[in-house]
Amino acid sequence: MVGRERLPPGQPQFRDRRAGHHGLEHPRKFYAGQVRGLIAYAREQFELAGRQDDGEPLRTHLESLARQGDPEATWRLANPPPLSSYVAHLWSWYADLCQTRQSGGFGPSRLSRLEIQAWERDEGVRLEPWERRALIALDAEHLLTMTAPAKGG
Repeated sequence: MVGRERLPPGQPQFRDRRAGHHGLEHPRKFYAGQVRGLIAYAREQFELAGRQDDGEPLRTHLESLARQGDPEATWRLANPPPLSSYVAHLWSWYADLCQTRQSGGFGPSRLSRLEIQAWERDEGVRLEPWERRALIALDAEHLLTMTAPAKGG
């Protein structure tokens, strides 16, 4: 495996030498939980970037309210869902993938597996299956948030 080193026999984990990893790749259940956290973090970021009726992102409205002393706005901006270091690389990779997103006649298209494979090839990255699934889930969440109706700000 690329970038991975097996531990002694009898141990089901791998050492992971990628930047941002803490050295061990844990079983599937662990990463499923990490991906759920990543999706929660992403959902918050997508919502904060969402345009309101006046064309400004929600984040701008919340920052204005926070400057005026609104405790709910201050709390929301100061307490985003945490982004685990085990999946932070996926957030960065997703941002990179979005730079080449195709657009159809009805808005942005979802990222295809072919686009993801081309990105892997171009960047010299070999995604693990769980990482690919996480990127696809991030994209689905992003498109869902983008198509949600704007809220008044």
